[in-house]
Amino acid sequence: MKRMTYRTAGSAALLLAVSLPLSARSAEAQDETRKLLRRVAGASGDDLSRLASGVPLVRVVDTGDESELLMVHAVRMRAPVAFILDQARDSRVLVDDAEGAHARGVFADPPGAADLAGLALERREVRQLERCEVGDCGLKLPAETIERLHRDVDWDSRTAGEDANRFFRREMFAILASYRDNGHEAAPVYADKAEPLHVGEGLEGLLAQAGYLVELDASFHRHLSRYPQVAQSAIEDRFSWTVEDLGVKSVVSLNHVAISPINQAGRALIGVKRLYANHYLQAGLRVILISPATGDPEAADTYVTVVTRLRFDGDLGGLRRTAMERRLERNADQAMVAVRDHLEAAFLQQ
Repeated sequence: MKRMTYRTAGSAALLLAVSLPLSARSAEAQDETRKLLRRVAGASGDDLSRLASGVPLVRVVDTGDESELLMVHAVRMRAPVAFILDQARDSRVLVDDAEGAHARGVFADPPGAADLAGLALERREVRQLERCEVGDCGLKLPAETIERLHRDVDWDSRTAGEDANRFFRREMFAILASYRDNGHEAAPVYADKAEPLHVGEGLEGLLAQAGYLVELDASFHRHLSRYPQVAQSAIEDRFSWTVEDLGVKSVVSLNHVAISPINQAGRALIGVKRLYANHYLQAGLRVILISPATGDPEAADTYVTVVTRLRFDGDLGGLRRTAMERRLERNADQAMVAVRDHLEAAFLQQ
């Protein structure tokens, strides 16, 4: 079943003039957004008309697979493509906020272990680490990490909590460094349950399902799929960590963010791959399409569409799954309105 949430625009200034006839150029410019929303979210003509009038769209799509969640949200903004892309690049707007991140950090270029200094586990997670064993652990960790954990952390020490957090940050940086050198093959294999779970396989599965991205930009899809073996210099690669409240537990994630330049048609793409999550998730992929609404990329009139697909670890169902899905939908609804208002205000104030 598909569920739709709409919110009205916050002010009259946000209502876009759609009564004027569309030129052939503007109709062509909107085609990418419309095609994407029809294909991925099953959007109807009425849905697209509401979006064109300034009403944000949020849809959770039933994929037929209980191990996955597919969510699409879109909004029309009074700000140009380049401004929105710069804000996403420099202020993390859209990149992290689409799912309600409440703590975040960006790695330097090149990344360093110190970039994780602001990351700390919750107290209960530290206690879970103390009891952690291969095949039975409260956090998602590779087997070799779990084995090192008990060699490196003295749980009888007065500084055990600090030491455990320091160990966790070091291991997170090692996961990132390994991925940057070897891509999906080097992504972690979780050993928190009896059955190992490979993050790389999850990412490859999500990218294989992203046929819409191949149609939008095959080279960008290839960059995400085969990084770093096939990496394009025109695409900017960044790495970040986030802590998100998903309604059940807070989830610590490592992310690969790929940012395309604005193409000849005036649109840009951002891809976010979830390389690590300490709870619930095997992998995640978010694709953000930033496209001119009228055919003029310099006009303060842009569609922003976000497609998020998550693959769970197989241990999330029932009430917990419902709680997470509702939290994600609510976060996306609130975030799209907040991001739109923030970007429009920032553009007017520059």
